[in-house]
Amino acid sequence: MQQELAFFCRAFLSGVILTVSYDILRIFRNVKVHNVVLTGIEDFLYWCMAGIFLFSMIYGENDGVIRVYTLCSAGLGALVYYKGISSLMVKGSTWVLKKLGKLLALPVKPIRKWRKRLKFQLDRVRIFLYEQKSIQTIRERIYGKNGKQKCKKGKEKESHKSKTAK
Repeated sequence: MQQELAFFCRAFLSGVILTVSYDILRIFRNVKVHNVVLTGIEDFLYWCMAGIFLFSMIYGENDGVIRVYTLCSAGLGALVYYKGISSLMVKGSTWVLKKLGKLLALPVKPIRKWRKRLKFQLDRVRIFLYEQKSIQTIRERIYGKNGKQKCKKGKEKESHKSKTAK
């Protein structure tokens, strides 16, 4: 009887542990908003890990025999924690993490500002180089690589630059 009561308490504690771990997941979802697909993946992985955790607890303690009171005690542990301090823990931890995130973001704002300015200048340089390359391509089509302008009949005539150089 004493062994069964100890097993009941361990199953109760397992339910609390599973609910606390899901609350941690809820806290991070509140701090950083996730899309529906990512939330589904997180829930799927949580329930897989929860099943493995409960199975390993039952297998180690009770030789794999699943008894109704084991699942009821785990559910009762989860319910007691959820109805008790779960909402306070989630709200309080979310508030603290959001404030901490804002505090840590303060030194990042000037860096982001300068990063945007540098990126803008880099984009301007890229546009300028692209335009120069286009102009160079047009000049090569008109004058060719040797600097002489091509005529329609296939003859080459000297470009304006080469005439002034002579």
